[in-house]
Amino acid sequence: MTVIALQKYEPPAYTTIEEMLAASSEAVSPPERLTVTEAALRYVKINEKNYSGPWRLDKTPYLQEPQDLLQSLNYTGMVFVGPARSGKSQMWLNWHAYTAICDPADMMLMQMSMARAREFSLSDLKKLYKNSPEVRSRLVPGRQNDNVYDKTFLSGMRTTIIHPSINELSGKTMGRNWSMDYDRLPDNIDGEGDAWTLLKKRATTLGRYGMTVAESSPGKLVEDPKWTPSSPHEAPPCKGIMTLYNAGDRRRWQWQCPQCHEAFEPDFKLLWYPKNVDIGTAADKVVLPCPSCGFPMEPEMQYDLNLKGRWIREGETLNPDGSITGTPRRSEIASFWLKGPAAAFTDWRTLVRNYLTAEEVYASTGSEETLKTIINTDQGLPYISKAYAAGRLPDELKKRAQHYSNKGEVPPGVGFLVTTIDVQAGGRPHFVCHTFGIGKYGDIWHVDMWKITKSRRRDEQGDPMGIDPAAYPEDWNVLIDEVIERRY
Repeated sequence: MTVIALQKYEPPAYTTIEEMLAASSEAVSPPERLTVTEAALRYVKINEKNYSGPWRLDKTPYLQEPQDLLQSLNYTGMVFVGPARSGKSQMWLNWHAYTAICDPADMMLMQMSMARAREFSLSDLKKLYKNSPEVRSRLVPGRQNDNVYDKTFLSGMRTTIIHPSINELSGKTMGRNWSMDYDRLPDNIDGEGDAWTLLKKRATTLGRYGMTVAESSPGKLVEDPKWTPSSPHEAPPCKGIMTLYNAGDRRRWQWQCPQCHEAFEPDFKLLWYPKNVDIGTAADKVVLPCPSCGFPMEPEMQYDLNLKGRWIREGETLNPDGSITGTPRRSEIASFWLKGPAAAFTDWRTLVRNYLTAEEVYASTGSEETLKTIINTDQGLPYISKAYAAGRLPDELKKRAQHYSNKGEVPPGVGFLVTTIDVQAGGRPHFVCHTFGIGKYGDIWHVDMWKITKSRRRDEQGDPMGIDPAAYPEDWNVLIDEVIERRY
């Protein structure tokens, strides 16, 4: 008995020679000279409940710089750290539209799971095609060319949506690769390495024409609670997206105060709200005082502050007149870190309300999960566990202190000495000096403490006069032999 398998009939992609010629011409058309932002403004359409029309830049102006350098030959990677509701995934949709219409190249998008890849394809990507006719018209019709995980375009460009699997990442050359929600991916994919390294390998043969991107809100714990930054833009030691950010040129989104025009980075810790009141009252009264002049910025000012915001690389300074000075850090990775108060699709009242609610959950249950989620996804910050953070509180440090009676001697284990000098003015001026011994693992010993009250100047009787460094510059010289040349 012969069994014949019947395949579902699929109509031909083209019904006329004109359609075939039009499609073939797409493959040899020169690239359209637009930036990713210009292409998005022209071709990407949005149709949501609260807005319907062309994609707008004014709501998320911080996206322009990172998405425009996706076509730059000066970088081979881009990293974007930001909270939820900041428009991170829209950057890929804009890049996809730009690539499909203006400058065709194969693309690969990695999602955290196969289910999430399917969901994204059937929701966000499907909406892009439905609402943006210019992008949709570039798709090759037919199930083989347009399905959940694969999209083929008239130019010959192919877009693949994958999940973390070494099978998905092997044997492919892709010039434009993107990883969404990077910190929710496995640290090691099937024992072959991290997602960033594996994705970059797909574009290696294309050299500077390749681009690999990772975006995410922070999701990994801070590994060293005693860490202090070695530079203003350095991120805490965390696995995942923060490690990638540190490897780049470390750009931070900065605002300028409407009153004094001094620049600052909008951070949740700068928000002020009344304490010892109910959560709703605290959230309703939130303001952001300028760190320089104290001018209270209201939540409704976020839109205008973002419009004038600037990305500042490590080594650069945004001056009150709007100019940027300094020598920027150089890297083949352009890395960006946006924090919660600047996220376009949330507001400061919600940030405060969610945080205080999470604090209440922690206080009543002892569970840190809600608090961690809020700090990661609302505030755009890595999380330090309460157990680690408690080790740095003064009371906890006092409990861990051990008595050391040999004042003036350096105890075993000290690697180097640090002496702090405090100038006490008013009354009888003097120097207060403390010498500390620093150990290999961060242990600290208080080695010595003394005061310097006498200068090298003499009165009429030949007695040393009291020290007064504000009035007599030569009085600072006493620190040479009393501190710098002091031996233990």
